[in-house]
Amino acid sequence: MQIYVCYRCAEINNLGTVKDDDIANRMPAKWLPEQVKSLAAYQNSSQYFPYVCDQGDIFEATTVGLFCPRCEQILKWAYDWTLDWSWQ
Repeated sequence: MQIYVCYRCAEINNLGTVKDDDIANRMPAKWLPEQVKSLAAYQNSSQYFPYVCDQGDIFEATTVGLFCPRCEQILKWAYDWTLDWSWQ
């Protein structure tokens, strides 16, 4: 999953790339229906930045991963807190 930060902000804050494997709170897909409901609500929340594909389209939550219907990209993980309603 890509997220974009302006070059100036990255320079000021000494930001670098984080590898997917370095993210400790990743939950791999195959998610339960209740987890998909939480993730779908998160994706539609106006409070948080949703997971997006490489083209910037918002992923849709499914049991097998986050899916982009436009480019068919699939993200097979999500942060644990987006799957358990604790983000609310």
